[in-house]
Amino acid sequence: MIHTDNPNNLPIPTIPHYYYSHSHIDHATQVMEMLMVQSGKVFCEAVASEEWARRLGKLILHTKEPILRMTVLQHLADWIEMFAPITDVKWLVDKGNELGREGHTLPRPSPNARAHSARLLALNEQEVHVHASTQKTLESHQKS
Repeated sequence: MIHTDNPNNLPIPTIPHYYYSHSHIDHATQVMEMLMVQSGKVFCEAVASEEWARRLGKLILHTKEPILRMTVLQHLADWIEMFAPITDVKWLVDKGNELGREGHTLPRPSPNARAHSARLLALNEQEVHVHASTQKTLESHQKS
């Protein structure tokens, strides 16, 4: 199921309410984690939205499964760590702060998240550099 109501107009995968069981959510978050690592910024921008932050917060607050709660909190902390340097994760940060006020503090980001953060930042800087040099080349060709 794809939900398209977001400011960036990117598709947001949604988890229907009937999948809210520990094993389904755990598998869904693992798939999302893999997609965030593999797809990077574009997928993160789709997930780092108000809607997803609301859904993750609702899941954390209403699940009766402590392992599921900790898994989702860890993913939230990791996603903030991984993507804050390259894209706007305001909704995830705000949700993490809100959950902290309600007694569900985010854990420290995992070592893998810190490693992915460094890798994604390097890739993003490389893309920015390539884009800037492409722009210069195009401008010089237009002037000639």
